[in-house]
Amino acid sequence: MKPNYLTILITTLCIFFNACHNSNTAPQLQLADSLIDKRADSALCILEKLSIEEISNKSAKAMYALLLTEALDKNFKSHRNDSLILIAVDYYKDNSNNKLKTKAYYYLGRVYQDNKEYIKATEAYLTALKTASPNQAPILQIYNNLALCYESQEFYLPAIKIYKESYATAEKMQDKYGILHATRGLGNVYAIQDEEEKALSYATIYFIVPTIVYNDWLDFNVRLCQNVGTTSFIFYSSAIFSFGYAAFSSCIWQQVAI
Repeated sequence: MKPNYLTILITTLCIFFNACHNSNTAPQLQLADSLIDKRADSALCILEKLSIEEISNKSAKAMYALLLTEALDKNFKSHRNDSLILIAVDYYKDNSNNKLKTKAYYYLGRVYQDNKEYIKATEAYLTALKTASPNQAPILQIYNNLALCYESQEFYLPAIKIYKESYATAEKMQDKYGILHATRGLGNVYAIQDEEEKALSYATIYFIVPTIVYNDWLDFNVRLCQNVGTTSFIFYSSAIFSFGYAAFSSCIWQQVAI
């Protein structure tokens, strides 16, 4: 059989142009990855100019799906469904890179949590915890969002347990924002349960932490709204102050036993 030179030529050209496209995509993904922590809006702008259908490389496609989900989350964009993040999860679930595996399952949890599918979100966060590094910040995000899922299902004892684990981990890491996230969560749960004394004690830590200056406290609240949403934050603050300013003032200098 004579070779079909036209077919060979077309195939070769397709491979060539596909390789060129993938090589052009890689730098854009790397740039988006470098920006996503501090300039999530810029990262999202870069990623939205790409199309996942045009990315043939499985690794690049998984990275794109993960980065886009992360960028949407950090820009407070709603996650419509799990189809995008599942591309990343399916690729990284059997991957040796635990950092990316953990991140994929964490953002799978964020997607489900955003859509109020708390059981699925809980499962995703528990899976993420299995491979999360105990000494890196992402574990605190997993803890706090997992606890929020328990809260949303009115499973208050598991929520308290996870918040306390988050608090202890944040203390070991000397992460002041992590400490305040966990404090907010514990105060919120105790306020819901009408445990006034404990709620006010955690409010003391949250609102009057002597080692945190005013600007850092404002920065923390911005981060808090980014991670847990303004609704939860407003509810917590309202619940604390509903006990009354006098009661709040009376426990300002109390020591809190975690």
